[in-house]
Amino acid sequence: MRILNWNIGHGGGSRIPAICRHIAELSPDLVVLTEFRERNESALRASLEALNYPFIVTSGPTGTENGLLVAARRRIEPDPEVERPEIDAERWLPVRVPDLDLELLALHIPGAPDNKFVDGYGISGTKRKELLWTRTIEYAKARTGRNAVLVGDFNTGVRIDAEGAMFKQSHFMTELLETGFIDTWRHLHPGKRDYTWYSKRRDKATGRTEDHNGFRLDYTFVAPALRAAIT
Repeated sequence: MRILNWNIGHGGGSRIPAICRHIAELSPDLVVLTEFRERNESALRASLEALNYPFIVTSGPTGTENGLLVAARRRIEPDPEVERPEIDAERWLPVRVPDLDLELLALHIPGAPDNKFVDGYGISGTKRKELLWTRTIEYAKARTGRNAVLVGDFNTGVRIDAEGAMFKQSHFMTELLETGFIDTWRHLHPGKRDYTWYSKRRDKATGRTEDHNGFRLDYTFVAPALRAAIT
């Protein structure tokens, strides 16, 4: 099974036709889209179904919430064994691929600055990140001997994956790796530096916004049982 993991940014908006054309070019068996938004669901569903992805599950975001969408050519279904977290449930989407006996958790862990406050009440981004990471580690520990995949935007990394300032709460990434789950890209590219997102800065002379520091935020991890399946 070939998996595509893509943070489409703020729901995709007017880029949805181009996003779907690129999905068609890559032709994965299963697609995980982070920052999927409710308002773009009908357009994405229609386009993905036309590309022969008839099985679609979402995390049910509302309004401007960033959620998750998983689309596949094989039958997928929500995983009834996995409870939704009370906070950031729209950033957590466990599914199963029954005919492969495969469990997949798509997720989007908040960044430390992603506070949720209304009229002074809510929860800090740091706490949100801690809570979802804790659930992720628990999920991984329970599945080290199964066919399991963790995929999405983790907003975290280790030193080699940060060109600028070090990630906050990077110990969670270390804890995940210590469970035995394998960073598939690092498995294939030991020692290499490459990035999935760049911070921005404005050039004072030209007024243009340019890429600044790179970070690898987006990952696909597999349980030890799937090591031989990494290509």
